[in-house]
Amino acid sequence: MKKNTIVRINHLVLLILFFFFSLLSVSAQEDPGSKKNSVYGNFGTIIFSNQMSLSYERLLAEKKSLRTKAKVQFGHYLSNNADYDTNARLTENYVSLSAVQLISILEFNAGISWVQYSLAPGFDPDPDTNYDELFNRLAFYGNIGLRYTKDHFMIRAGLGNLELLYLGIGVNF
Repeated sequence: MKKNTIVRINHLVLLILFFFFSLLSVSAQEDPGSKKNSVYGNFGTIIFSNQMSLSYERLLAEKKSLRTKAKVQFGHYLSNNADYDTNARLTENYVSLSAVQLISILEFNAGISWVQYSLAPGFDPDPDTNYDELFNRLAFYGNIGLRYTKDHFMIRAGLGNLELLYLGIGVNF
């Protein structure tokens, strides 16, 4: 399958999941002052690799300064430019489902991701290997960071697997 077709399929899956969670939030009876949903974009880097992602979160439980959320995220790696050895898997796209635990401004996140990757040149000694082909695998997804929210605005920063060293900005509604 071509990379463009796979990226389009990933975007479609993300949109379907986003609308599904939006329908759940509309059907639930909410306190008018409550902000149970969050949408935000992230940019992550570790110098030679960069990624961007879009996330949707839904509040599941809240007790004082402790909040638990469900999260759906789609991410795309903009570059993977390290001088990789053979045996490297270069991440292209990922979709993750995870649980987010917020304790005051601390954020802990753990879940699972469906990751698309390609092989670094030299990975397979077979000369007929197509290094443009994408493969799929499941991977652990997680991060630890800080989150600041005020009214409808939120900003977050931290370190994580797949999100790298990230900074995110979004809205609560």
